[in-house]
Amino acid sequence: MKRIKLMTVFLILILLMGLFQITAGAVSREEWVEDLNYLTKKLPQVHKNLYFNITEKEFKDMIDDIKADLPELTDAEVALRLQEVFNQIGDQHTGFDSRKFLNSYYPIFFAKVGHEYRVVMTTTEYKDLLGAKLLCINDKSIPDVIESLNRVIVNENRTALLYKTKDLLNRPQYLKYCGIIKGQNKYIFQTREGIKYVTFREISFYELKVRKLVKLKYKKSIAYRNINRLFWYKYLPDSNILYFQYNKC
Repeated sequence: MKRIKLMTVFLILILLMGLFQITAGAVSREEWVEDLNYLTKKLPQVHKNLYFNITEKEFKDMIDDIKADLPELTDAEVALRLQEVFNQIGDQHTGFDSRKFLNSYYPIFFAKVGHEYRVVMTTTEYKDLLGAKLLCINDKSIPDVIESLNRVIVNENRTALLYKTKDLLNRPQYLKYCGIIKGQNKYIFQTREGIKYVTFREISFYELKVRKLVKLKYKKSIAYRNINRLFWYKYLPDSNILYFQYNKC
């Protein structure tokens, strides 16, 4: 049975088996081999130009390396290795839905505000962190964190990388894989009261859903308006600019 489906409209790779069944059992080595073989065969057929950023040999070698390492890899590690493959392909419309395997969180969420990452949502336990600026994770500065996460963030340019980084700052599996966290985590924030050090407990997606979350009330940038529309535009007379935003393919 093929668990991988390639959608040619958006060229997004989706693992079909248990997409929303986060608690499903582990995938066997044989099943992974079957899926990886299917990916190697099918993706070049449905992608308009798969090898615009990497060669065919590089693509196949990366997949073969994953297959060779399967006996030593967890499902989460396979998913992260696949994230690296798609990052090397370099097409933001071609990706891997890894939610089945990468589903743990720290109970804190960030938004990119200017050149900073600020806390915009968390649990009541950490409500005093709302609005705080993230300074470091363990001994890694934010620029170092961004560069480390770059290996697993599918992006076509620096702007996309900086924007997508916010979504992984609370994802322990990504942070550990990229060497940002080794053992215990330690987040360092700049708050109104001064510097604050916090260690978070890793929780599952389902535990996060039942927690009471508090949100920061702040004026969002124009980029966050009308996000459910395909596209929209507005004339900004003060700047003499016609602002146009394209949200979805």
